[in-house]
Amino acid sequence: QRPIRIDELKLASAKVSDTVYALPFMELSFMAHFNLLPVHIGLRKPTRRRLDQVVFYTIFSAFVFYLLISFSGYLFAYDHVCGDKSPSTCKDGVPDNILNAFDLHDTLIDIGRFGFLMAILLSFPLLVLPCRDTVLRLYHELSDEPSAQMQAHGDS
Repeated sequence: QRPIRIDELKLASAKVSDTVYALPFMELSFMAHFNLLPVHIGLRKPTRRRLDQVVFYTIFSAFVFYLLISFSGYLFAYDHVCGDKSPSTCKDGVPDNILNAFDLHDTLIDIGRFGFLMAILLSFPLLVLPCRDTVLRLYHELSDEPSAQMQAHGDS
């Protein structure tokens, strides 16, 4: 392995299409806006200012976390050679999938791959259920049935 030289790091792509390709992935990580009302209700003293602070610090911390992880992946793949013990294909010398840039027979990496798979599979209900609750609450609010409105609010 050769040492990482700061002057060789590519901090931005020369092609606009590569940058545009990455934007949806960053945007997708912040797609939990339907959880805003439950967060507002969960605050002890819910004010607009406090809610804005919660949202700002949440998005800022997620952005910093994703930035650190992506930069770490870039530094890992800095001198990766495609086809060298890994099934990864490359574009401009960079592996297309960081999880495939590791040795196929590395047990620790396989545990990491399995953990990533489980995180993706098990986080899906965390996104769907609040959205479903919001849609059902809106449906009951718009319907003319008073009993449905009372059930949506948890009244008996």
